[in-house]
Amino acid sequence: MSPGSAESGDWSRWLDECGSTNDVARTLAEAGAPSGSWVAARRQSSGRGRAGREWKSTEGNLHLSVVLRPDRRELWTWIPLAAAVAAARAAEAVAPAARGALRIKWPNDLAVDGAKLGGILCEASGGAGVNGFVIVGVGLNVAGAPALADRATAALSSLGAKAGLEPLAEGVRWALVQECENLEAHGPDGVEEAFWSRAWRKKGENVEWDDAEGGGSGSLVGLGPAGELVVQLIDGRERRLISEEVRLGSS
Repeated sequence: MSPGSAESGDWSRWLDECGSTNDVARTLAEAGAPSGSWVAARRQSSGRGRAGREWKSTEGNLHLSVVLRPDRRELWTWIPLAAAVAAARAAEAVAPAARGALRIKWPNDLAVDGAKLGGILCEASGGAGVNGFVIVGVGLNVAGAPALADRATAALSSLGAKAGLEPLAEGVRWALVQECENLEAHGPDGVEEAFWSRAWRKKGENVEWDDAEGGGSGSLVGLGPAGELVVQLIDGRERRLISEEVRLGSS
């Protein structure tokens, strides 16, 4: 990544409150913040998810955004999956009870027993190199959320209380930087393998989706070269689902 990763310092900060950590991180990136710089907030007033959806920002949950400056533009579409893998690994490291229960719902949601534990929003600007960057926003419902299942609460609500939000944020940031550096150095195979080990659906299982055409269903084939979801329709044709275009069913 260009330039070198930032460990801390003037570019990285904890905030009591902000509108959106992604927006603050973008401002830092536009001012020259190096790769690895981060912003975390205890409260967000205007949190958002993919496709502009509102993200409930309960105090005590983790709201973190990291600046990345990847060199290999052709791998940028894999960053959401890499970020999900990194967040899952960081959560499992501080809450071992989550191992085996935590799942990644393509492309970048984390869930336990079907209940959403967290989500990731990636926003890119420019191209590869010094002037281009990707903001990776990570939200984890470690304090609680209305939709959390009992198992999610039992396995993961202790994250904030036991580990503390600041060590958890640092763990997620570090895992994210490392995962994306590995992605650039070695390509997407490692990310893909880690995704399938935690995938909410296995190959051959049925998935459903909504899109501008009304949605559909098909059996899961795998991931395409850009990290897109490949499914087989009932008539035997294959379709590639792009994350910006579809919303997967929860079942």
